Amino acid sequence: MTETLAILEQILDEHKDIHENFQALGQVSGDIEAAARLQSDKTKDYFVPKSLDDHGRGLARWKEILEAIAVGLKAHFHKEETALAEAFKRDGTPELEAALNELLA
Repeated sequence: MTETLAILEQILDEHKDIHENFQALGQVSGDIEAAARLQSDKTKDYFVPKSLDDHGRGLARWKEILEAIAVGLKAHFHKEETALAEAFKRDGTPELEAALNELLA
């Protein structure tokens, strides 16, 4: 049962991390939108590449966050589908196992 609780705590922590990453992505997206509306030369280079070699720091940060979310979600869902499902099967009730299987279907 201790292992199952540890898995649940880890999954809940991952939910917090994923939520924080989405908030960061929203913040950077909001910054991009604000810069576009301001149409300022000072902010433009932060988001708009000047050349093919320059990706703009803001755009690069946006891509980094998006990639972190994608990797995190893939690992998180894999854990829910494997470790959590096994833990519920081992330590949970048939109803709990069935409910998780229904959610994952």
